[in-house]
Amino acid sequence: MTDPRRARPLRLLVAALAGWPMPPAEAQAPIIVRMATLVPDGSSWHLILKETADRWKPVSGGRVTVRLFPGGVAGDDPDVVRKMRQPGQ
Repeated sequence: MTDPRRARPLRLLVAALAGWPMPPAEAQAPIIVRMATLVPDGSSWHLILKETADRWKPVSGGRVTVRLFPGGVAGDDPDVVRKMRQPGQ
């Protein structure tokens, strides 16, 4: 059984951290998600992806932007994996 005297400092620490001020989401760096897919541009799958991507911005407080690359414009699977491993290419 835990000694109640030892548990009190832990409870105080948890309570203090719970009230610790966190920076607002707007102050944090923006995130850009680049999503390459082989689904054809304008297809129903692409439209669903676009709709989902458009929802990310308001849900994240404007912090997350999704850029879609449909129809294989970023290359096939091996090309995309190579580009992920070599950022900036």
